[in-house]
Parts: sequence; C-alpha cells; structure tokens
Amino acid sequence: MPEPRHQHRCEQELFAWIPEPLAPIASKLAVTGAPARARELGLDGLDATTLWGLPYAIDASLWRVRALEPTLLRTFDEQDRHCAATQIPAREQRHILRRFTIERAVTGWTPGVAERFVTATASRLRVTLLRALSDAWSVVDGAESRDLWSMPAPPEDATFELVGRLVALYRETSHACAAGDLLPAARSVGHASAEARELSARRFAAALSNRPAIVGEGFLEARRWQAKLLASLVFDRTELLGSIEGSPEDVGGRSASVSTHPSIVAGADPGLGRVSSSSRSW
Repeated sequence: MPEPRHQHRCEQELFAWIPEPLAPIASKLAVTGAPARARELGLDGLDATTLWGLPYAIDASLWRVRALEPTLLRTFDEQDRHCAATQIPAREQRHILRRFTIERAVTGWTPGVAERFVTATASRLRVTLLRALSDAWSVVDGAESRDLWSMPAPPEDATFELVGRLVALYRETSHACAAGDLLPAARSVGHASAEARELSARRFAAALSNRPAIVGEGFLEARRWQAKLLASLVFDRTELLGSIEGSPEDVGGRSASVSTHPSIVAGADPGLGRVSSSSRSW
C-alpha cells in the first residue's frame, strides 16, 4: 500500500462511509458538533472522499464530514491496481482525516437505493459482456468459410480471453447478488463493472493501430459513471450544485427518473442485480 502522498488543504465537501458498528459513535459526534479525532472511532485516520470517490468504499452509512486540518491524499488500492498514479485527479482520491467534524448523516442512502445501484450497474456489466460475446461470435462466424486446418493461431484470440474474463466477473457478481446481501453485492458489482470496462477498452484500443491502449482509461470512466449514478440516487438536485460536474441528464435529483442513464434504459438482467425484497437491509 502506498504511503500518503502529501498534505492537502481540502475546501471541497467531503463524505465518509462508516460501517454499521461505528454509526452510533458517528451519530453522537454529529449531535454535539464537537471536533473529533479518528481514534475516537478506533481508526488511525478517517477515509473521506468527494462525490467522485463514493463508489470505491460503499458501506452501511454515509456522512457529511469537514476536515479541521490539512488532509493526506492517498489513492484507493483498487486504483493502484488498474491505473497509473498520474491518471488519478485529487478529487477522485481519498482524504485521510485526523481531525474533523461529523456534520450529519446522508439520509438518502438507503437499502432501496443500494439495490437500485446494484441493478443499474449490473445492467451495464451485462451490456459490456453482450458486446464482447457479439464480437467473439463475429470471429467464429467469419471463420466458417476458412480452411481451419491450415489456419495459423488467429490474432482474435484476445477476444475470447476477454469473453472468458467477463463471464467470470459476471458469475462472481451473480453469486454476490444471489446471496441477498446488499453491501457486498454493491461493492462486487461496482468493481466488476469497472474492471469489465477496463478490459473492454484495452481490447478496443488494441484493435486500432492508430490508438494506443491507455491503461486505466475504461476503469476510471466506469467509476465516474458510478459516482454520477450514486449522486443522482442519493442526493436532491439542489444538494448537488457545484459538487459534481455533469448535465441534468447525467446527474438528476432523486425526483428524476434513474432511467436517464442509457444502460438502465436498456433494462436490467432478470438474474443479475436482483436482490430479494426480504433482504433490503444491511
């Protein structure tokens, strides 16, 4: 794990995911409004993010927090695995808070919202997989008239490797969703969808001789899409002004239909992303 990069005076609005066991402590701190230190939550440092970092660390409760001293910037472990450090803007990294105030809970984050996030993100993963399957079928269909016995190893092998990995991601996410646990499902589908987009983007770039593959390009794009989705589901439109860029079509309020996102319009897969209604709790 990399060391924190540098001290950063953060003037942006910050949010912190807090696990359920620590929620009562956070609630007391919010009521008093008193300055707090991370150790009061049993932590070396409290991880906080802007809206752009929300998809990386989904948990049971979400809180608005304010840093009382310069923060330490650190990339998420997941970003380190998929991207170069120079690709990741400060707004998408986590802020390590030592001293802060907890202002209030974000009441828009509910089990129902988490389920909608799972369903929408799983739908996008499904679209990525279907496109890869379509490309693979084109390769197979195009080989029908060839002399397969004399064919060299086809350069399209990468297409089939991509399909295999996407199927594995889809299967892993299906198991998480079938278990009915919203938080693990939300984390799993968010990561799987981002990795799928990264793999697909690299494959697409490799197929174009005039465009080099940019490591992390698809991954970051997917996580930014998820950040906008979470913002549109959790916050009212007025709460978002100035917090996250995007047109009203990209970032709608809770009153706006989530179907403004193209991959949701396409429809959710009947098996992946559905969590039983009896399990809509943390």
